[in-house]
This record gives sequence, structure tokens and C-alpha cells, in this order.
Amino acid sequence: MPHYKDGSKAKVGDIVAATHYSGKSLGVVVNIQPSAESCNLQLARIATIHGSGAEKVVIPRSAESDTQTAGDCEKVF
Repeated sequence: MPHYKDGSKAKVGDIVAATHYSGKSLGVVVNIQPSAESCNLQLARIATIHGSGAEKVVIPRSAESDTQTAGDCEKVF
């Protein structure tokens, strides 16, 4: 089973902050490919994250599906 950066197990329904080629986004895990080394999560992205710390801005967006590697994600909830 894939694990996040902090070592916790990935589960369907988790809300995660994902780092990917075009920046960071917030998403919900909708599917897990347990045997895959990379792109082992399918996320419904719900927001784009710009900046960090006090400058961080989260922009809501309509959900779209994307694949992501669990090790590149941080569990938010």
C-alpha cells in the first residue's frame, strides 16, 4: 500500500496537498493502485496552491482527475 511523505498509509477519501510538475494542489484521493511505484494515487483536485507561509493562496477549482505518487503528497486531513 502506498505511503505519504510522513509514512502514513494512503487511504481513499484522504485530503492531500500534492506536489507535481506544475506546482501544488489540494485534492481528495479517489483511487489507489497498490502495486504501482509511481502515479499510484488518483486524485480529484479541488484547489491550486500558490506561494507558502503567510503568502499562501488557495484557489478553488472544479474537480478534475489526476494521478500522483503518494510519496509526493502530504496528508492534510
